[in-house]
Amino acid sequence: MLALGAAKMALNVLTSRVGLPLVVAAVIVIGYEGLPIGPLRYIPFAGEYLAMITDGRVDRVRAQARLDVENESRARAMALIEQRSKDNAEISDLDAAHLCAELGGRWVPNETRCD
Repeated sequence: MLALGAAKMALNVLTSRVGLPLVVAAVIVIGYEGLPIGPLRYIPFAGEYLAMITDGRVDRVRAQARLDVENESRARAMALIEQRSKDNAEISDLDAAHLCAELGGRWVPNETRCD
């Protein structure tokens, strides 16, 4: 009987002029922000699934932004590595006189040195 009375009172509050907007606002905020699970997301295996269920729109956007930054960094690093490889190949093809000229020096052939 007590449970029925409590349920009836809760229903009256939820459908009142104050309760219904509060419930709607709570649903919107939780849908947008997600449920805070804190360090539970770091539990191996289970935390990943908890995060997928409880994360809101903001968490998904942040995670996507993090992935985008990581991918851009990886692409820049690969481009630098490729450029370095090309530069190393060009430098290894130069003889001492041409290397001296590329570095802005003056080759002295009699003494085989670069000034």
